[in-house]
Amino acid sequence: MNAYYRSAEKLGVQIRYNTPVQALELRNGEFVAALAGNERIEARACVLAAGGFESNREWLREAWGENARGEWPADNFLIRGTRFNQGVLLKFMIEAGADVIGDPSQSHCVAIDARAPLYDGGICTRVDCVSLGVVVNRDAERFYDEGEDFWPKRYAIWGRLVAHQPGQIGYSIIDSKAIGHFMPPVFPGAQANTLGELACQLGLDPERFTHTVERYNQACQPGQFDHTTLDNCATQGLTPPKTHWARPVDMPPLLRLRPAPRDHLYLSGAESE
Repeated sequence: MNAYYRSAEKLGVQIRYNTPVQALELRNGEFVAALAGNERIEARACVLAAGGFESNREWLREAWGENARGEWPADNFLIRGTRFNQGVLLKFMIEAGADVIGDPSQSHCVAIDARAPLYDGGICTRVDCVSLGVVVNRDAERFYDEGEDFWPKRYAIWGRLVAHQPGQIGYSIIDSKAIGHFMPPVFPGAQANTLGELACQLGLDPERFTHTVERYNQACQPGQFDHTTLDNCATQGLTPPKTHWARPVDMPPLLRLRPAPRDHLYLSGAESE
C-alpha cells in the first residue's frame, strides 16, 4: 500500500486524511463535487469506495430484524473492521435514486472470538478451528456440518450460522489432536480434561453437552485423516452430519473457543473491512 501511495503522490494525487465526505453534489444525476465539512471538492468523476454499513447498528437492526425468539441478532454483532463504516454515502446514493443490488441482510459474516473488541479486532480474532471439531450452540446442540468443505471456502458462512443461534453465540470444541492444524486466535481457549468439566466452564448443561459430543464421537467412522484434503473421515447416522475431518473429540485436554458473529456487509458493490 505504501508503494501505491508513493506512486499516486508522484502523479500529483492528493491524499487527504481525516476528511469525511458527508454528501455529494449531483446535477442531473451526474457528479459535480464532494462535500467534506465546509469544503467543496470538484472533480470530473468520482469513485465511491466508501465501504459498507456494518458499523451502523441502527441500519443493521433494520436489515436483520427481530427473530422468532424476540432477539435482535444485530445487537450482538462484533465488527472486526473499522467503526467508521456507517454507510453515509451508500444511504445518500440510495436516497438519490441509485439502484440497490441484492438483499442488505446478506453479508460476509465470519465467526470470531466472542471476547474480541466491538470494533477493530482484525483477522487474529477469527475462529479457524471449526472444521477440526464440533460446534454447539447455547443449548449444547450441533447445528451444521463443520466439515462441509475446506475452511477457506466455508469460514465466511459461520458468522451467519451463529447469528441464527440463541444469543448469537456458539462454542467450537476441539481436543489436543487438532492443535497445530489451524491459525490460533489471539485469545486462548478454555481447557478441561472431561466433557462435563468443560461444559461447566461454558455454562452449558453438562448432561446435554456430554450427550451431544459422545453421540458425535460414536458416529465417527474410521478413515485416513488429512486436513489438507477432502478426506474420508466422516460420521454415519448423525444429523447434521460431518462429512470430512470427523475424528472423536476425546484426547485431553479438551478445548473450546467461543465464536460470535462478526458482520461485514456488501451493498451496491461497495465493501470494506
